[in-house]
Amino acid sequence: MRRSTAYEHASVLVGLRLMHRRLPYASSNNKSTLEQHYWKGYNEAGIDVPDEESIAIWCLYLYLNLLALYDSEPSSLNTRLTQWIDPPKINREIRRTVESVL
Repeated sequence: MRRSTAYEHASVLVGLRLMHRRLPYASSNNKSTLEQHYWKGYNEAGIDVPDEESIAIWCLYLYLNLLALYDSEPSSLNTRLTQWIDPPKINREIRRTVESVL
C-alpha cells in the first residue's frame, strides 16, 4: 500500500506532539518552534506540502488508531508503558486538532 504524503507528514507530527507532551519541562512555544522549523525545511527546499486539512484528518486517524491500540491489550513493553500516560494526551491532541481545523 502506498501512503500519501499527508500521511507521512501526519506521522511525524503525531510523534513530535506526543513526545513533546511527555516532557514535563517542554513549553508550547517549543512545540510551535519545532513544527515551524519542520515546515520551513520543506518550504526552503521548494517541496510542496499537503493542505492543513488533509494533514489534520490523517493526524486524527493516527490518534484514533493509537487509542485503539492501547485498548487492545498491547504486547510490546514500550506500548504497555506508554498506555498509562498517552491516552489523556492523545485526547487533548484530538480536541486541539479538531478545533484548529474548524
